[in-house]
Amino acid sequence: MQSNTPRFDVRDYFRIAQKRKWFIILVGLAAMLIGGLYAISYPKSYRATALILVQQRQAGVVWLTPSDGRGRGGGDEGTIALETQASMIMGNQLAEKVAAALKEKRSGERVLTDAQEVQSSLTASTMQPDRIRIEAESPIERNAIAFAKEAADQFVIMNTEFKRAQDRKAREYLEEQLERTQEGLAQISDQIMEFQNRTGVYTDDAGAASAVEAMNRYQAARADALAELAAVEAQLQLAESMLSRAKAGRSKTQTVPNPTVSVLQNQLITAEVTLAELRTRYTDSHPAISETKARVTALKDQIKTTPPTIEVPYGMVGTESATLAERRDALLAQRVELQARIRAIENVERQVNAQAAGIPAKQAALSQLRARSDLLRQTHERILEELENRRLSEEAKSGTAMVFDSPTRAVSTSPSVSRGLLFAGVLGLVAGIALALVLEALDDTVHTPEDITREIDINFLGMVPLLDTGVNELITVSAPKSPPAEAYRTLRSNINFGLLEDPASMFLITSAGSGEGKTVTASNIAVVFAQAGQSVIVVDTDLRRPTLHRLLHGDSSRGLTNILVGEASIEDVLQDTHVEGLKLISSGPLPPNPAEMLDSDPMRRLIQDLKEYADIVIFDSPPAIVLTDAVVLSSKVERTILVAEAGQVTKEAFGEAVRLIRNARGNLLGVVLNKLRLSASDYYYYYYYYDYSHENPRVIAPPGADTEV
Repeated sequence: MQSNTPRFDVRDYFRIAQKRKWFIILVGLAAMLIGGLYAISYPKSYRATALILVQQRQAGVVWLTPSDGRGRGGGDEGTIALETQASMIMGNQLAEKVAAALKEKRSGERVLTDAQEVQSSLTASTMQPDRIRIEAESPIERNAIAFAKEAADQFVIMNTEFKRAQDRKAREYLEEQLERTQEGLAQISDQIMEFQNRTGVYTDDAGAASAVEAMNRYQAARADALAELAAVEAQLQLAESMLSRAKAGRSKTQTVPNPTVSVLQNQLITAEVTLAELRTRYTDSHPAISETKARVTALKDQIKTTPPTIEVPYGMVGTESATLAERRDALLAQRVELQARIRAIENVERQVNAQAAGIPAKQAALSQLRARSDLLRQTHERILEELENRRLSEEAKSGTAMVFDSPTRAVSTSPSVSRGLLFAGVLGLVAGIALALVLEALDDTVHTPEDITREIDINFLGMVPLLDTGVNELITVSAPKSPPAEAYRTLRSNINFGLLEDPASMFLITSAGSGEGKTVTASNIAVVFAQAGQSVIVVDTDLRRPTLHRLLHGDSSRGLTNILVGEASIEDVLQDTHVEGLKLISSGPLPPNPAEMLDSDPMRRLIQDLKEYADIVIFDSPPAIVLTDAVVLSSKVERTILVAEAGQVTKEAFGEAVRLIRNARGNLLGVVLNKLRLSASDYYYYYYYYDYSHENPRVIAPPGADTEV
């Protein structure tokens, strides 16, 4: 069984493109016009780029000791994460500095702008591991270059100021500690002298020194715990403040130094001082030194993981408030734990003091005073050394950022007119082709043979090209060598091939609607049969608007209706034509009841009698859907041929004509596709297609073949 599934060829798409080429071209031109106007009207924009190199170091502030073998100690200086620095570049603070600096430049380099314009034009992104890209975009090329260049310069200045501020803060803290240490040294010296003069004890024994050492160790542990408690208290205070502001409903933020870093730095300095004091008494393998070193290492690690700055919100809402509440609760729990640790250390201190009760009080007191004096003296020396280092660093430090690539020109980011036209043109052509395919799919009219045979089970007999305007419609006589005349001869051959198994000589030619060329087709088919040497009679059964007599130059005053009413015989109305072998029976006078006359017994007898007068009899009838005449005649003749005008008749109308004729028990021979707009290559393709593309192909003669059966 043959499948009705449509089979498409690449040439089908070329045919659609050829058919709707002007539509596709117009869509492409319209797209190019729109693309060009868009590219021309798009605001001019320029982008300049600057690169900054940022030296990355580990976070943290440490105590510097000569014993680490590096002169300034084993610590690294604090830095800010690369992503944080990139966000600072896009902040309002830097934008204000850039706007102010540009206004203060010389007249040739001055740019009058404000912070809002600068901030909106700047974007910053990180380029791992150590670079930041600054991009400035502006409708003025000069402004884009100035914004990017000045932003890079101002960021380097801000970076340097930030580093100097860190050193200044450390220096101020060390100066404060130095003053306290000096006061402590003076006080402890006075106390020792006063004690010796008062008691007469000038030396201390080993037992007293050991007891004092133990007391000092636990005192240091208690000091560390107190310092850590102070840090927790500071963080708790900040969390409470942020939470209260969050409840107020405000949402702005500001960048401030992280208070935790300062607390940790103080703890680290205290631990370093304790470690230095212990090293004066014991070797590095002593448990007290190992414990203190572990404490120093832990503090360093904690400082490395703590950001030097934090975003302090003026207020938060929603889930952020819940997070702050959780943070506050965690700090409260940590404070309770530290308070418990301090109480435990104090209990141990009391026990150590009780164990040292057996030591002579004067010896123990003197040992304790001298131990405190030694500790303060060493602390004083360390602070002096570190203070000098910080002063030098504050004076010489240039920051960790430098301009790696300063912009000298800006690139245009506006759409290119030529590229816009090209892209829009290509897109328009694609859209035009897509729309053409959509229109083709939505078009319900018959354009090609496959439009008919794909949905309706009917034989395709052939096609006739569209005749040029002004050409004689009887083309088989006026231009027998023309392509349309060749098409009619091919149609004659295909009709003969279709009658091989079941011969017939009586043909009714009709169409679904009016104006599809059924009369022209009937007359030309009659001519080509006559030219093949057969006797042919063509009968005009269109009793409403007869035109066949005009094509064949006949007389319509006497004809078919005269025979049907008994006023004349066949011989009386049979007319010769200018084509040898072709005779005409015109319509005759037009009756008031055409359908009844065509369905009468005289009409049946006439059809049978005409077989005796010619080899081929062709009836030209009115449209099948508009009038019932053709449907009535289709059941009386041997074969019916439907004519379909390409691009005019819809598939639904053609299918309805086929249904009406078959319901009237008419025998459909096939369909002729008329007025087809095709090039010569398309014309031959369709015959090739219907000859070879089917599993059981119909035998179809090529145009020009004068095949006879």
